[in-house]
Amino acid sequence: MKKQLIGLGVADASPVPEQATILLFGAGLVGLVGSRLQKKIIHS
Repeated sequence: MKKQLIGLGVADASPVPEQATILLFGAGLVGLVGSRLQKKIIHS
């Protein structure tokens, strides 16, 4: 397992599965687009 420095200590870094990464990234994009559209609709 890889070790990663966090602050002053060392913690185990576990890899994130690719599907979960893509899902989180997509959810973030949907949220950003949704908030932009909501602002446009409210201010129109």
